[in-house]
Amino acid sequence: MRITSNSTLKRASKVGSLISRYQPPRSFETWVSRPELIAQLREGYGKVTVLEGPPGGGKTTLLSTHYAEQASAGECVHWLSLSSSDNDPAVLRRNLLNAFSLESAAADDVMPDMPEGVMGFVDGMELICDPMAHELLEWFVLSVPTNSCVYLSTRRLRGRLLGTARMRGQVTVIGPQALRMDDREAAALLGQPWSEHEVSLLNRYVDGWAAGLRFMQRSPESCQRLLANVERMSPLPPEMCDYFEQEIIASLPESTLSTLMDLSVLERFIPELVSQIPQGACDWGLIDEQIRCGRFIRYLDGQWHWAELHPAFGLYLRQRLRCMKPARFDELKLFVASWFKAHGYTAEAIRHAVHISETAKAARLIEDVGAISVDLSDGPDVAMQYIPVSQAGELPLLFIAQVYHRIRNGKLRQAQALFEEALVQTDGFSRISEKADAETVEGWAFLYQVVFLAIDDRSLLESGNLQRLENEMNRRIGKDQVLAMSMASLVAFGYLDAWRYKEAMAFCNLGLNVDEIRSERKIAIFLLVHKACCLLATDRVEAALAVAQEACRQAALEGTYGLYERMCSQLLLGTVLYESNELETAANTLIPALEQIRDTSGWVYLYAEAYGAAVASIALVESDAAAERLIHDGELFARERNLPRLLNHLAVIRLSELIRAQRWREAMALLESEPIAGQLKLGGLDAYELSTRLPAFLAAARLMLGLERPRDAMDYLGLFKTIDLKALDCRLRFNYHLLSMRAAYLMRRYTPAYEHLLSTLSTGHAAGLLRRVCEARDWLQASYTLACSQGKKVPSHLFEWLVQVLGEFDHPEPAAVAKLIPGNCMLSPRESEIIALIAEGYINKEIAAKLGISEGTVKGHRKKIHEKLGVSSRSQALIRARELLII
Repeated sequence: MRITSNSTLKRASKVGSLISRYQPPRSFETWVSRPELIAQLREGYGKVTVLEGPPGGGKTTLLSTHYAEQASAGECVHWLSLSSSDNDPAVLRRNLLNAFSLESAAADDVMPDMPEGVMGFVDGMELICDPMAHELLEWFVLSVPTNSCVYLSTRRLRGRLLGTARMRGQVTVIGPQALRMDDREAAALLGQPWSEHEVSLLNRYVDGWAAGLRFMQRSPESCQRLLANVERMSPLPPEMCDYFEQEIIASLPESTLSTLMDLSVLERFIPELVSQIPQGACDWGLIDEQIRCGRFIRYLDGQWHWAELHPAFGLYLRQRLRCMKPARFDELKLFVASWFKAHGYTAEAIRHAVHISETAKAARLIEDVGAISVDLSDGPDVAMQYIPVSQAGELPLLFIAQVYHRIRNGKLRQAQALFEEALVQTDGFSRISEKADAETVEGWAFLYQVVFLAIDDRSLLESGNLQRLENEMNRRIGKDQVLAMSMASLVAFGYLDAWRYKEAMAFCNLGLNVDEIRSERKIAIFLLVHKACCLLATDRVEAALAVAQEACRQAALEGTYGLYERMCSQLLLGTVLYESNELETAANTLIPALEQIRDTSGWVYLYAEAYGAAVASIALVESDAAAERLIHDGELFARERNLPRLLNHLAVIRLSELIRAQRWREAMALLESEPIAGQLKLGGLDAYELSTRLPAFLAAARLMLGLERPRDAMDYLGLFKTIDLKALDCRLRFNYHLLSMRAAYLMRRYTPAYEHLLSTLSTGHAAGLLRRVCEARDWLQASYTLACSQGKKVPSHLFEWLVQVLGEFDHPEPAAVAKLIPGNCMLSPRESEIIALIAEGYINKEIAAKLGISEGTVKGHRKKIHEKLGVSSRSQALIRARELLII
C-alpha cells in the first residue's frame, strides 16, 4: 500500500520512549486470571482478533498477559502502543516497521506485508482518527499470514476493510460483554473482606468494568457506603470520580455533557422518551454517536431501541447534576416517573418517584401505580419519607407498602402498631379515597392482618384465617396476580407451619403458576422458600437444594433492596446444605444470614431450622464454644422478638449438642429443667405444639441411649406410636427409626432392631439424608452386622447406597460371623456381670456397692474387659459385647 504523508496534521510529541512503544506497558497491579479469554486469544492464527470495549475494560492488560506468556514460550512476539502521533501515515508506517522488525521497502511510500510466523499486538486503535492512517493500519493487519496472528484493542471496531474481513471470518471480535468481569473475577480483584453477595453488588455497580473494580479495591470506605445505601446515591470512590471528570467529561462539548447528565436521571431511555425531555429534548443521533465512539453508553437490546449509561458513569452524572442543578434533577425525576407511569412501566415509575423531593407528588404517583402490588412484584421498596397514619385512607396502598417496608427492615412492633391504628381510623380500610380500588385495598389489608399473626408466631389455622385466605385468593386469580400469589404464599406458610406438607406444596405450586409469564417476582421467592421446605420434609434433599438455589438466585437479583428475600433464602439454603453433609459451606451460608436477622423479618419455622443446622455445623467445623455462642445469640433474639417457640427449639438444640459432646451431667440437668421438662409432659398435642415437642422427645430418647438406659428411651419414643409417621417430616421419621433401632439393639430385641434398621435405611435413602446417615455410621454398622449374623438380609440397593455415602461399610458373611467366639467364654463370670451392669447405665461406684466390692476392683475388672475385647472405651466395649452376645 502506498503512503501519502498528511502535511496538515501536526506531529504530536511521543508519549514515553520509543522502547516503551514497542513493549507492553509495565503493570503494578495484580493480574486476575481470565483463562476463557486467553483461550480465545490462542485460537487466533491466520486471523485478526479485536478486543473491543470501553476504556479501563482490561484490554491492554489482557494483551500484555498473552504477550508475556507467548514470549516465555519462545514465540516471536511484536508490540506497538499507538498514540495520536500515528495519525500521520508516515509516522505510523515507521512505527509499524520498527515494531515488527521489518526492513523498509525500496519505495518509502510502500508498506510491506506482515511477516511469517509472528504474533503481533497493536494497542489503542481508537486513537487513529485520520482516514488514511486508519486504512494503512487495516491493510497491514489484514495481511496476516496463516501461520501468524495479530491482536488489536479498540473502544469500537470501525473501518470498511476490517468490517468486510469480519464478515468473511478473518476478524474475530471479543466484545464488551466478554470483557466484563464476572463475580468470581471481581472477588479475586477486590480481595478481602467482601462476602459473595457484597462482591456481586459492587460488581453490578461497575458492570464488570475492570478499572472500576480497581478503584473500588483502593477505596473500601466508598464500597461500604455504596453497600449501605439502598437508594444507590452514595458517592463513588474519589479516584473513579476523578477518572470520569478528567478522562471523559473534560473531552465532551458542554451541550453533549448537559444531554448526558439529563439522560443519567432517566437511567434507561428510548427515542420517544428523550424527545419529550422538558427544556432539553435531544436528537437520538447524538446518543447513537456516543455509542459508536465506545463511551460509557450502550444499547440494551438487539433492536437498538432501549439504551442506558454505564451504571457507575450514570450514577456519577446523576450526583453531579443533583449537586450542581438540584431543581433540574427534581424536574427530570418527576418527568420520567410520570412518563413511565403513563406507559405502564410501574416498577420504574416507583424507582424514580422515591427520589422526588416533593413528597406529596411522589406519594400520589406511587399510590396510583399500585404501591404494594408493584413492591411485591418486580418493583423496589417504597423507601421514601413515611406518610402519617392520617393519610392511610387517602393513600391506602402506599400506607400498606410502607408498613411492609418497616417489616422488611425489622421494625416489626412499629409496623404493627401503625397498622392497627390505621385499621381503627379507616374502619378496617373501608373508609378510603374514592380514587382507590376498594376490593384491592380490602384484600391487602386482610393479608397483612394475617401476616402480623404469623409475625407473632400464632397458628394461622385458628379462627378460619387460612380458609378465608384461600377464598380470597381464588377470587383474585386472573384479576390481581400479585395479590393472589401473596395470599398463596401465606396459605402455604400456614400449612407448612402445621406440618401439612401436601396442602402447603399445592399452594406453593398454585402461587408459582398464577403468572407464568412473569415468574421472577419478589413474592415468588417466598413461594420457592416454602416449596423447598416442603421438599426437604417430604421428598429428596437434592430436590430441595435445587429450589433453594433458585430462590437465592432470584433474591440476588433484588440487589441492595433484597435483604429480606436474601436472608430467608440463605437460611433455607444453608439448612439444605447441612443435610447434604456440606458442613463448611452450610456454616459459611448460615452464619452471615443469621447475623442479619435483627435487620429484617422472618418466621420461627425457618429460624429454628437454620439455628439447628448452623449450630451443628459450626460445632463440627469450628468448636463447641462457637456453637454455644450461636445458641446464646439465638436465645437473646428470641426474647427480643418474644418468640417462645424459638426458645423451645433452641433448648432442644443445646441439649442435642451436649449429648454429642458427651456432657452427660449437663444434658441431664437441662432435660429436667424448663423449658424441656414442660415439653416432655404428655397431654393434648396439636400440630402447632408438635413442632417443638417431638424434637424434644427425640433428644430425650437420644440422651437415655447415651446413658445406656434403653427402656427409658423407649418410653420417650412411645409417643410416636400415637402419631401417623407417614405425615411427619422424613428427618423426624429417620431419627425415630434410628433411635428405636438402637434401643431395641441394646435391649437384645433383635427382630424389632432389624425392622427399624430397614426403616432407617429406607428413609435415609429415599430422602438423601447424607448428614444423618454419616452421624449414625457406628450404630448402623453394629445393627447391620448383627442382622448378617442372624442370616437376615438388607436389600442390595440400600447396602450399595451406604457404601457410596460412607465410603466404607463392612459386609460380614454369615459364616464369618458364626466363627466369632461365642457367649461369655471370653470373660470371667464377674467380668460378664460387670459389663451387664455397665450396659444398664451403672457407674463404677454404683457397681461396687451392688456387688459388695471396692471401686478399685471394679476399675481393674473394666481394664481386663477392655483388653479381652480389644477396645479402648466404654461405648466400644458395649458394642463389642453385644456383637458377641455377651449382653
